[in-house]
Amino acid sequence: MTATEENIQIWSSQTFSLLHTQQLFDLSWSPDGTQYFSTGSSIRVWNAENYSLVSNFASFIPYVIGNGGWSPDGKCVITYAKNLIVWNIVSSSVLAYLDHDYVNYCSWSPDGSRIVSASNTIKLWDSRTFAILATLSHSIHAYWVRACSWTSDGTHFVSSCSDGTIKLWKYEKESRPKELI
Repeated sequence: MTATEENIQIWSSQTFSLLHTQQLFDLSWSPDGTQYFSTGSSIRVWNAENYSLVSNFASFIPYVIGNGGWSPDGKCVITYAKNLIVWNIVSSSVLAYLDHDYVNYCSWSPDGSRIVSASNTIKLWDSRTFAILATLSHSIHAYWVRACSWTSDGTHFVSSCSDGTIKLWKYEKESRPKELI
């Protein structure tokens, strides 16, 4: 697999011939490695073995979007741009639209129970009910939050800002996240 600034290309390792090319913004492998999904001018799920198209969500999105990755169980993916969208890969349907203006990044918790998203604020979501668990105001960083990610045990997450700051947060169920650094 190779990528340029605008395209992904998949090559046969046996014949070295080009199997597939697509305009791309981002891509992510499924937890079991059997599929990947790509985002760009559309959202597509691909079979990783034969590179065939599994699902195409092109009609849903009129703009280029980012890829927040697969849920740990491999049944859902999340994308972001103007808002967050949770997609059910099995039924090829939208599960939820989550209102968070102009998201820069989002991430599933390792157990799949929560989603963290970054914008001018940070929001924590319950991934089963899609309710907001916490909103951390724009004053937590001097500028827009550019990225966020969970630790492998799901008890902490980190946020980074375009001003160069990084903050570590502790999350305990039923309480507001606490800034550690």
